Amino acid sequence: TKKRIAVCKTVQSFSEGKHYFEFRIIRLPGSNPKVRKTGAQTKKPKKQISVGVVPKGFNVSGSKKSAGSQGGWAYTNIGTKVHDDKSSSYASPFKEGDVVGLELDLDSKSIHFFKNDVSQGIAFTDVEGHGTYHPVISLHTEKCKVQLNGVIKKPKTKMPENWPWFN
Repeated sequence: TKKRIAVCKTVQSFSEGKHYFEFRIIRLPGSNPKVRKTGAQTKKPKKQISVGVVPKGFNVSGSKKSAGSQGGWAYTNIGTKVHDDKSSSYASPFKEGDVVGLELDLDSKSIHFFKNDVSQGIAFTDVEGHGTYHPVISLHTEKCKVQLNGVIKKPKTKMPENWPWFN
């Protein structure tokens, strides 16, 4: 069977400066971030939601339309970051009820994610070459629901304790 992904790319775009917006995770079935044991098998949580930014030319109806594809940058519910379909470990997973913040800094060419106002660290430092960027949400399974809170003033954030990259 073919995997279906629902994608929402905003009309609003950014081409310079620093911007902050949030994604509220309304519904994420089975969003326990820990590995679940089912009988003799151990199942890892599946990627169900990706939030991030994509370049102007991102095609929402293409075959590769997840937030971290086609030159896009994303943070997933399983704690990975994705760029150009390449995934790597990044931060703690997010779950139903969490608010994921994204700071797009086009002056320093970086993307910084937050979870419930706690910094998850700078995820990407290579945001350049596309000119214009749009917030995006990818839903990889049915029954997920995410709300984009829009561009807002960045709230006062907390830095995680004992994280070496903050020293």
